[in-house]
Amino acid sequence: MSVVDVEIGGVNLKGIQCNNCKNYIAFYKDYDCQLKSIVDLIEELEGKIDN
Repeated sequence: MSVVDVEIGGVNLKGIQCNNCKNYIAFYKDYDCQLKSIVDLIEELEGKIDN
């Protein structure tokens, strides 16, 4: 099994793909980029509060 980037209907998803038959087993929305942006904003606000 491996996780691959997939676009379905203009929506970017992660797909779990069988390495042997190349069929997709499941899809899920990847929120890592959005979470990283939120963490960056929080860190920026913490810096402003400290100043």
